Amino acid sequence: ARRRGRRPRGSRGHGRGSSWRADGLWARRDRLGRVGVADDDVDVGNQRRGLGEVDQLRSEVTDAERGEYCDIWRSLFPIARRVPNVLVLRDFHVDNLMVLPGRGGIASCGLLDFQDAVYGPITYDIASLLRDAFISWEEDFIIDITIRYWEKARKAGLLGASSATGWGDDFGDFYRSVEWMGLQRHLKVLGIFARLHHRDGKDNYLRDLPLVMRYAIAVARRYQGLGPLAKLLERCA
Repeated sequence: ARRRGRRPRGSRGHGRGSSWRADGLWARRDRLGRVGVADDDVDVGNQRRGLGEVDQLRSEVTDAERGEYCDIWRSLFPIARRVPNVLVLRDFHVDNLMVLPGRGGIASCGLLDFQDAVYGPITYDIASLLRDAFISWEEDFIIDITIRYWEKARKAGLLGASSATGWGDDFGDFYRSVEWMGLQRHLKVLGIFARLHHRDGKDNYLRDLPLVMRYAIAVARRYQGLGPLAKLLERCA
């Protein structure tokens, strides 16, 4: 179960409101931690099955929209596969981090909800942390922390020309991957929240939809080739 902790000091509210339409959301719901293992056809098949599940949430999804959605992800998979794979906790966000008294450095950070850890993209957990579904951070803070993460990963030999993959020397490429991983996660979260509302009658997550939707639309608008996705999401908002 998700532990709903208090917001850290300095975090911003995000105007939660239950008026956003859960029936206008659909998403991939496969485990992205496995990306880089399956081939494109398998991954896109997972996308299509996910859309089939949420037809119950939004009956107006057309075949053209479904095909367009899968085509967008098909174009992104080759880029995602260039990202090195590491241990990924997947649910790595503030509510699952605890300060352990009497310890110093990294040992003072306790982790909760790590049972779904997989082998996946190095950009996934930093996207989960900084694009939290329940807390919004200032953009300058997000970029600063991402730069620190990138620099430490390079020093550890996980990124850069001297790494096993040779990928990640350019921060721009790394940040784009963080944003795209965050986008995938947000689409998955939107689909899960909509399913919980429609299928299970659980409405408590509807208040969190606006922030997640804003994240997804902002990223889709920022990158060439994601314009059609932005338009689909805008229609659902």
